[in-house]
Amino acid sequence: MTTRYSEIIFWAIQYFTFCLFIIGLYFVLDKRLKVFRIQLSTHSHLNLYAQDALICLVLVLITGIRCNNGSDYYNYWVMYSEVTDWYSNIGDVLEEKFQNGYLLLCYVTKALGGGKYSIFWVVSVLIYFSTIRLFRRYSCSPVLSFACWVLFGYLTMSTNIIKQSLAMTCILWAFFCLERKRYVQFCCLSLLGCMFHISMVCVVFIMLFFRWLHPSITFYKIIMVVSIAMYILITPLLEQVSQFLPVHYAVYTQAYLDDSMNDIKLQIGGIVVAIFYIIILWDITKKHNATKSVSRINNHLLMISLLCIPFLIIGIKFYLCNRVAYSGLQFLTVLLPSYYSFTRQKHMSFISFKKYIMVLVFSVLFTILCAENNYYQYSTILNDKPMSVYDFSIRRQQ
Repeated sequence: MTTRYSEIIFWAIQYFTFCLFIIGLYFVLDKRLKVFRIQLSTHSHLNLYAQDALICLVLVLITGIRCNNGSDYYNYWVMYSEVTDWYSNIGDVLEEKFQNGYLLLCYVTKALGGGKYSIFWVVSVLIYFSTIRLFRRYSCSPVLSFACWVLFGYLTMSTNIIKQSLAMTCILWAFFCLERKRYVQFCCLSLLGCMFHISMVCVVFIMLFFRWLHPSITFYKIIMVVSIAMYILITPLLEQVSQFLPVHYAVYTQAYLDDSMNDIKLQIGGIVVAIFYIIILWDITKKHNATKSVSRINNHLLMISLLCIPFLIIGIKFYLCNRVAYSGLQFLTVLLPSYYSFTRQKHMSFISFKKYIMVLVFSVLFTILCAENNYYQYSTILNDKPMSVYDFSIRRQQ
């Protein structure tokens, strides 16, 4: 056990060092490289950012060749390897009623001649290019948004919970389509996100009906009270509701509930994550209300994030709810640069410095907690082969 945790901490330090390196590299490249402007027509043009492409390329190369990173790697590999044996055409794939988006992506990739590990390359390209492109387009500081995305754990998630990460990418773009009144694109991206992971239904619902509320200090306090009440009531409520759910969903719900209640490490991890985001959201809400002129989009981004606090706190007991929470809290990566940008501060106060340190400490802790889920492994397809978590655990004990 001691050896295992020493390996976890050592891996966390290595991974955190890589995070700082990739963020620093992006910062340097963003200052030095030029933007290539391509004129498409008289009234339109396309900006190509070499720094974005280089950072994406680095991430794709590192994650594309990974092997056995995370507890779900083997399952995703099996689905990709055998998808054409399971289904004879795309229609059969679409008949799957539960989160068929990843299977569809696997089938298309395989049908187009994808190799043994092509799905991981395809997923990496889709997630990283889409995310960085969105930051470049909608964030006031793309590099700082990228730094938040990495340090908040979304890069780590993208190497294991692939369906969730693909779904979150779709929903992030869907939000900005909704804000720009591109309703067809919003519907398509929302549907695609829900096909990858059903938890996106909750986020889409919040975006459609609740983003117009005002994120005041009073609203924050109300949300906290409601969240604590729901935390207390969630276990008996879910036990009752699961009796009326279809068998698949009932088993899924009960399994997650049992795991969360019996695994103290999951609960500790949930508490660490909840405390971090509660502090961040409290500070942003105060800054937001103290600002005289606030953009409509920033108002909506903060409101969606605040409405994810209940899912975050309930996730301490029932960690499936964290899937919804992370999907909504990812909007903070676009919002935070508006309030914490280095370029907007003539000097850094001690309080501001402590906030940056808090983010770094959270990143290390989050990495260590994720390592409990077999993240503390980076091998490549050049020197390893996919294996189940059980076989992986046996190998490490030998």
